[in-house]
Amino acid sequence: MELPATVFVAIGAILAALISGLFTFTNILISKEQKTSEFRQDWINEVRGEVSKFTYSVGSFTSHLVSRKGNLDDVTKFIDDNLELMNELSRSYNSIRLHLNKEDDKKIVDVLDDLYSFAARGTIDYTVADITKKENELISLTQDMLKAEWVRVKSGEKMFQATKWLGLFLFLSPIAFVAINYNAIVVYLSSIKI
Repeated sequence: MELPATVFVAIGAILAALISGLFTFTNILISKEQKTSEFRQDWINEVRGEVSKFTYSVGSFTSHLVSRKGNLDDVTKFIDDNLELMNELSRSYNSIRLHLNKEDDKKIVDVLDDLYSFAARGTIDYTVADITKKENELISLTQDMLKAEWVRVKSGEKMFQATKWLGLFLFLSPIAFVAINYNAIVVYLSSIKI
Protein backbone atom coordinates (compact mmCIF):
# COMPACT_ATOMS: atom_id res chain seq x y z
CA MET A 1 0.00 0.00 0.00
CA GLU A 2 1.36 3.32 -1.08
CA LEU A 3 0.94 6.42 1.11
CA PRO A 4 0.22 9.72 -0.62
CA ALA A 5 2.80 12.49 -0.26
CA THR A 6 0.29 14.68 1.61
CA VAL A 7 0.41 12.25 4.55
CA PHE A 8 4.12 12.92 4.95
CA VAL A 9 3.51 16.67 4.76
CA ALA A 10 0.84 16.38 7.46
CA ILE A 11 3.10 14.23 9.67
CA GLY A 12 5.92 16.76 9.19
CA ALA A 13 3.63 19.65 10.13
CA ILE A 14 2.40 17.82 13.25
CA LEU A 15 5.97 16.97 14.30
CA ALA A 16 7.06 20.58 13.73
CA ALA A 17 4.16 21.82 15.89
CA LEU A 18 5.03 19.33 18.65
CA ILE A 19 8.69 20.32 18.60
CA SER A 20 7.76 24.01 18.64
CA GLY A 21 5.41 23.42 21.58
CA LEU A 22 8.11 21.50 23.43
CA PHE A 23 10.61 24.32 22.93
CA THR A 24 8.07 26.94 24.05
CA PHE A 25 7.19 24.94 27.16
CA THR A 26 10.86 24.37 27.96
CA ASN A 27 11.69 28.08 27.54
CA ILE A 28 8.83 29.09 29.84
CA LEU A 29 9.91 26.55 32.43
CA ILE A 30 13.56 27.61 32.25
CA SER A 31 12.58 31.28 32.61
CA LYS A 32 10.45 30.53 35.67
CA GLU A 33 13.17 28.39 37.24
CA GLN A 34 15.78 31.09 36.65
CA LYS A 35 13.57 33.63 38.42
CA THR A 36 12.99 31.22 41.30
CA SER A 37 16.73 30.69 41.57
CA GLU A 38 17.31 34.46 41.58
CA PHE A 39 14.80 34.87 44.43
CA ARG A 40 16.41 32.00 46.33
CA GLN A 41 19.88 33.56 45.88
CA ASP A 42 18.56 36.92 47.13
CA TRP A 43 17.05 35.13 50.13
CA ILE A 44 20.40 33.45 50.87
CA ASN A 45 22.18 36.82 50.78
CA GLU A 46 19.55 38.47 52.99
CA VAL A 47 19.69 35.71 55.62
CA ARG A 48 23.50 35.78 55.61
CA GLY A 49 23.48 39.57 56.12
CA GLU A 50 20.87 39.50 58.87
CA VAL A 51 22.62 36.72 60.79
CA SER A 52 25.85 38.71 60.57
CA LYS A 53 24.16 41.87 61.90
CA PHE A 54 22.36 39.93 64.62
CA THR A 55 25.45 38.12 65.91
CA TYR A 56 27.39 41.40 65.95
CA SER A 57 24.59 43.23 67.77
CA VAL A 58 23.90 40.52 70.33
CA GLY A 59 27.61 39.97 70.97
CA SER A 60 28.31 43.66 71.43
CA PHE A 61 25.25 44.34 73.56
CA THR A 62 25.59 41.34 75.87
CA SER A 63 29.36 41.66 76.33
CA HIS A 64 28.82 45.25 77.50
CA LEU A 65 26.12 44.03 79.89
CA VAL A 66 28.41 41.31 81.27
CA SER A 67 31.21 43.85 81.81
CA ARG A 68 28.79 45.94 83.90
CA LYS A 69 27.38 42.97 85.80
CA GLY A 70 26.85 43.78 89.47
CA ASN A 71 26.38 47.51 88.91
CA LEU A 72 22.68 48.03 88.22
CA ASP A 73 23.05 51.78 87.61
CA ASP A 74 25.78 51.17 85.04
CA VAL A 75 23.68 48.49 83.29
CA THR A 76 20.62 50.77 83.21
CA LYS A 77 22.66 53.68 81.84
CA PHE A 78 24.22 51.45 79.16
CA ILE A 79 20.78 50.19 78.06
CA ASP A 80 19.39 53.74 77.97
CA ASP A 81 22.39 54.99 75.99
CA ASN A 82 22.26 52.10 73.52
CA LEU A 83 18.60 51.75 72.63
CA GLU A 84 19.53 51.98 68.95
CA LEU A 85 21.77 48.91 69.30
CA MET A 86 18.94 47.06 71.08
CA ASN A 87 16.52 48.11 68.32
CA GLU A 88 18.94 46.85 65.64
CA LEU A 89 19.27 43.59 67.55
CA SER A 90 15.47 43.22 67.70
CA ARG A 91 15.06 44.16 64.04
CA SER A 92 17.66 41.60 62.92
CA TYR A 93 16.13 38.95 65.17
CA ASN A 94 12.65 39.50 63.74
CA SER A 95 13.95 39.64 60.17
CA ILE A 96 15.75 36.31 60.56
CA ARG A 97 12.66 34.74 62.13
CA LEU A 98 10.55 35.90 59.18
CA HIS A 99 13.06 34.45 56.70
CA LEU A 100 13.06 31.02 58.33
CA ASN A 101 10.51 28.24 58.50
CA LYS A 102 9.82 27.49 62.16
CA GLU A 103 9.56 23.72 61.53
CA ASP A 104 12.23 23.15 58.87
CA ASP A 105 14.75 25.45 60.56
CA LYS A 106 13.82 24.64 64.17
CA LYS A 107 17.42 24.19 65.38
CA ILE A 108 18.41 27.60 64.02
CA VAL A 109 15.29 29.25 65.45
CA ASP A 110 15.97 27.70 68.88
CA VAL A 111 19.56 28.98 68.98
CA LEU A 112 18.41 32.36 67.68
CA ASP A 113 15.81 32.53 70.48
CA ASP A 114 18.47 31.59 73.05
CA LEU A 115 20.77 34.38 71.87
CA TYR A 116 17.97 36.93 71.81
CA SER A 117 16.87 35.95 75.31
CA PHE A 118 20.39 36.67 76.62
CA ALA A 119 19.99 40.30 75.56
CA ALA A 120 16.30 40.67 76.36
CA ARG A 121 16.02 39.15 79.83
CA GLY A 122 16.42 41.24 82.93
CA THR A 123 19.15 39.25 84.64
CA ILE A 124 22.75 38.81 83.53
CA ASP A 125 23.26 35.15 84.45
CA TYR A 126 25.57 34.31 81.54
CA THR A 127 29.14 34.89 80.47
CA VAL A 128 30.71 36.14 77.25
CA ALA A 129 31.78 32.52 76.63
CA ASP A 130 28.10 31.45 76.74
CA ILE A 131 27.26 34.07 74.11
CA THR A 132 30.23 33.15 71.92
CA LYS A 133 29.30 29.46 72.05
CA LYS A 134 25.72 30.19 70.95
CA GLU A 135 26.90 32.62 68.25
CA ASN A 136 29.21 29.96 66.81
CA GLU A 137 26.39 27.42 66.93
CA LEU A 138 24.06 29.82 65.10
CA ILE A 139 26.69 30.56 62.46
CA SER A 140 27.44 26.86 61.92
CA LEU A 141 23.77 25.87 61.61
CA THR A 142 23.10 28.82 59.29
CA GLN A 143 26.08 27.92 57.09
CA ASP A 144 24.78 24.35 56.76
CA MET A 145 21.30 25.58 55.83
CA LEU A 146 22.63 28.14 53.33
CA LYS A 147 24.90 25.50 51.76
CA ALA A 148 21.88 23.23 51.22
CA GLU A 149 19.97 26.12 49.63
CA TRP A 150 22.95 26.96 47.41
CA VAL A 151 23.12 23.35 46.22
CA ARG A 152 19.43 23.61 45.33
CA VAL A 153 20.06 26.85 43.41
CA LYS A 154 22.97 25.29 41.51
CA SER A 155 21.17 22.10 40.55
CA GLY A 156 17.83 23.75 39.85
CA GLU A 157 14.36 23.18 41.18
CA LYS A 158 12.77 19.72 41.02
CA MET A 159 10.45 20.62 38.14
CA PHE A 160 13.40 21.98 36.15
CA GLN A 161 15.40 18.80 36.75
CA ALA A 162 12.46 16.61 35.69
CA THR A 163 11.87 18.68 32.56
CA LYS A 164 15.56 18.63 31.70
CA TRP A 165 15.62 14.83 31.78
CA LEU A 166 12.29 14.57 29.95
CA GLY A 167 13.58 16.91 27.23
CA LEU A 168 16.74 14.88 26.87
CA PHE A 169 14.69 11.68 26.63
CA LEU A 170 12.37 13.21 24.02
CA PHE A 171 15.36 14.45 22.04
CA LEU A 172 17.25 11.15 22.12
CA SER A 173 14.25 8.83 21.64
CA PRO A 174 13.70 9.54 17.92
CA ILE A 175 17.44 9.32 17.28
CA ALA A 176 17.59 5.97 19.06
CA PHE A 177 14.48 4.78 17.21
CA VAL A 178 16.00 5.65 13.84
CA ALA A 179 19.35 4.08 14.78
CA ILE A 180 17.74 0.85 15.96
CA ASN A 181 15.37 0.59 13.00
CA TYR A 182 17.69 2.00 10.34
CA ASN A 183 17.62 -1.06 8.09
CA ALA A 184 13.82 -1.35 8.24
CA ILE A 185 13.42 2.35 7.45
CA VAL A 186 15.79 2.14 4.47
CA VAL A 187 13.90 -0.90 3.10
CA TYR A 188 10.55 0.84 3.60
CA LEU A 189 11.68 4.10 1.99
CA SER A 190 13.20 2.28 -0.99
CA SER A 191 9.91 0.46 -1.57
CA ILE A 192 7.94 3.73 -1.79
CA LYS A 193 7.50 4.97 -5.32
CA ILE A 194 7.60 8.72 -5.57
